[in-house]
Amino acid sequence: MNLHLINTVLCVSRCSNFAEAAYILNYTPAVVSKHVASMEKELGIKLFLRGNKSSSAELTEEGKAILPELVAISEAWESMKGTVALLKMQEGPLRIGSPHKRWSYGEENIINEYILANPEGEIEHTHGSAAELLRRLGAGKLDGAFLVFQGDMENVECIRAFCAGHDCQVVTIGEIRDMYMAVSASFAENYPNGADFSAFEEFSIAFNSDREALAGGNNMEPFEALAKKHGFPLRAMFLDTNESGVYGLTGRMKLAVPSPVKEQSYQGVGYVHLNDWPGCVRCCFISMNKNPSPALKRFRATIAEYVKQPR
Repeated sequence: MNLHLINTVLCVSRCSNFAEAAYILNYTPAVVSKHVASMEKELGIKLFLRGNKSSSAELTEEGKAILPELVAISEAWESMKGTVALLKMQEGPLRIGSPHKRWSYGEENIINEYILANPEGEIEHTHGSAAELLRRLGAGKLDGAFLVFQGDMENVECIRAFCAGHDCQVVTIGEIRDMYMAVSASFAENYPNGADFSAFEEFSIAFNSDREALAGGNNMEPFEALAKKHGFPLRAMFLDTNESGVYGLTGRMKLAVPSPVKEQSYQGVGYVHLNDWPGCVRCCFISMNKNPSPALKRFRATIAEYVKQPR
């Protein structure tokens, strides 16, 4: 049975007029009449009584009897097309966003585990600021985003505002409670077991020139509190701390580059553990609850397995 014929019959039944149905369907009246005749021939019954005017039509008793079934067939077809469209949308690549940074909180391991478990799946991994990632997530251009922030999530304005306006899921991936100061190796040798922030009174402290590198807003705040505690003004220097060249400056001037982890070795660079560091840096994964993507479902399962592992 042809769906075009069924839709033509339904349109004529609503209009009770061949000419009007032809106008709505963008057919000629002759095509509409041909569609109705084909349906009548296939079913072996008359569907319409033709009126005095050649274009008028009224359902027969037989036509009225089968009309609900024809409506059900048409609605089922439209529903199936919607389901197919949704499935096609779900078959797209997994779209993940991460902030620009030099160190890992586990998200790279999660992505690697996902790829190993789903070698045939596509993945699009992009980077951006916290605000940009949240905008793209809210617009449906990302399936999920990793965000790095200082302190508790409730204190991070952009994340709190996003969660308040969207039905989303937030999973904490990991946290780092240490802080290291990358300085010249010769200076670091004096503090093999770490030091309080007072040791850096004469140093400039390098902060990322991208103020949204961490989602927590004022990334200087814990350092400002430490400087105030020890009674000296904080000397801030804004640089692109994602570039390795910044570390080369530590051997030529009193510059300290904060880092939650000891990174790969740079020539002439050493690390001093900050013993009185009061903060905590966390990473979370945010995704929308109503996202039907099977790839996202599998990625969430990968995350769930990762966070269960002891560290």
